[in-house]
Amino acid sequence: WCRRRNAYHLVMHRLAYRSTRSRSLSDDQVVDGIVLPAMEKNRRLDITGCLWCGKSNFLQILEGDRETVRSLFKTIENDARHHDVELLEERGIAEREFSRFAMKLIRGDESDEIGALIRQFGYATDTRGDETMNGAGILQRLVALLIAGRGSA
Repeated sequence: WCRRRNAYHLVMHRLAYRSTRSRSLSDDQVVDGIVLPAMEKNRRLDITGCLWCGKSNFLQILEGDRETVRSLFKTIENDARHHDVELLEERGIAEREFSRFAMKLIRGDESDEIGALIRQFGYATDTRGDETMNGAGILQRLVALLIAGRGSA
């Protein structure tokens, strides 16, 4: 938080997106071509975040300066390794959730809880017994699972 004239302003920015992974992209190419270069670049740009990687989807959260985060997202939108890029959340935040990670990689599976929630996000409903989760609730659960560093419950 930054106090300016008795008003509080959020000084950090978070952006979350999901995308379909290019079918020709191997796990080694994800690590060598995306994660390792992103770690180096993100350190230089003071960006933190997390990348969940399943066989056919990515879910990523980026945190940092608003313009830098937006610029990185534009680069990702134009990257041939990503298809159907969908912005899930963009907002100001008081503090980083991934402050220790320039790029935390979580290898996932489409059948784990994160994979299931990513698929359901497009429908904005997730039925669990009597509880129905809207799009915001699904995103909140996805972020909580990523922070915990797990792909399955």
